[in-house]
Amino acid sequence: LRARQMAPSYRKRKITTSTGLYARMMLTHKITNSREIATAKRVVDILQSVQHLSELGQIKPKKQEIDAFHLKALVLLQQQGVIDTVGLEEAISLIHRTSLETTPIETAHGAFIQLHQVISSFPGEDFEIKGLFRRDSAFSDISMPIKESFHLTKTIHQSGFPHPLQYIGMAFHECLFPHPHKLHLFPKLSALLQVKHEIAEKLLSPKERIHKKAKQLLQMRYTLFKEKSSLQALLKTYIQALCQTEESEEINSYFEYLEQEPHAFEQLSCAHAQMSECVFAKPIAYFRHEFLDIPTQDPEKVLAASRLILETQIEEMCSHLSLEAEPKTRYQSALGRALGNPVTSLYLLQLSEHLGFSPPQLTQFEKAMLTSLFRQALVFADELHNFPDDISLEMFEEYLVEQIEEETALFGNIPSSHPHTQAAIEIADELLGSH
Repeated sequence: LRARQMAPSYRKRKITTSTGLYARMMLTHKITNSREIATAKRVVDILQSVQHLSELGQIKPKKQEIDAFHLKALVLLQQQGVIDTVGLEEAISLIHRTSLETTPIETAHGAFIQLHQVISSFPGEDFEIKGLFRRDSAFSDISMPIKESFHLTKTIHQSGFPHPLQYIGMAFHECLFPHPHKLHLFPKLSALLQVKHEIAEKLLSPKERIHKKAKQLLQMRYTLFKEKSSLQALLKTYIQALCQTEESEEINSYFEYLEQEPHAFEQLSCAHAQMSECVFAKPIAYFRHEFLDIPTQDPEKVLAASRLILETQIEEMCSHLSLEAEPKTRYQSALGRALGNPVTSLYLLQLSEHLGFSPPQLTQFEKAMLTSLFRQALVFADELHNFPDDISLEMFEEYLVEQIEEETALFGNIPSSHPHTQAAIEIADELLGSH
């Protein structure tokens, strides 16, 4: 009945997917009793509800809509005092270089297009701007802004974990950070979580020294990556190690594109942040909401179903990104696919304590990723607490080169005696040893 209610182009894929997955679960996991059959059906229902974005038409905003939206965004930012802080020129630049999301809305009163933009001059401080345009139809050339629909929402959120802009242009997502129930069994991890929490609190206050230090180091990163093309070349080598490839059309195309961009470091960092949010954080959040309450008699079947759901959703998001012709989205899709299975394993490692199944055995690459996750938090904390206020650009450049090379070596299985790397390895060993 559900399949018949879907559009024809959607229906065939849904029927094939749900039937195949159901059969796969029934045969592979030898599900026989009614309780397990109910669980299997619930898993299939969840997978059916994953939006197959690759089958949805892409509606683009018109130039006049973009121009009107940008003008209104500037007015709203001025009302929030942003222009007084960053300057008019930088505010205009921020608006124009921040991507726009488009959402078509069909109602009984007609067709609308919502434009949506999240502008940030500092990681964790976001200005979300939304506005509606009325159209004769979704694909009409004629549109009219709905004045009262434009609004700005300011949000401040800090986790104590670095945004890619605050590291080397690439950092993993905070959602992968483990938070065990029995924290007393993990003294090293517990200490890091405490430091992370304290940093998050202090970053919320502009008056705190740590907040000022974070802004200073961010500006230094902007300056160095703009002036030193060698840093971007090193970063490309690191991404290739992360993707476990020496040659990738998607990586090459995007880095060639960035060579022509005046804000390449910012664009690359934000592309990584968007990819992590879209491909990893959203599927994990959806999974938490939909699946964690499913009853079962066999935790190992929960493990298998959990992996199936997460991998299916991650692949769906990557497929959607790969449809776009832009170098950025194709790059994000390739990176998401390269990291999808390791991310799933790291999240299942977290879940094993909560749901009672045996933790997955991590591959060498997945262990390196877990170590890197801890390393990023350690480096971020060290910068904010211990870096001198008068550090020179030359010294900071040497430091960034060292961090990129350390991360590259980590995924190349090259031994390191660096104190941050060693400390991260100890935390990872403590976690994995207990499991």
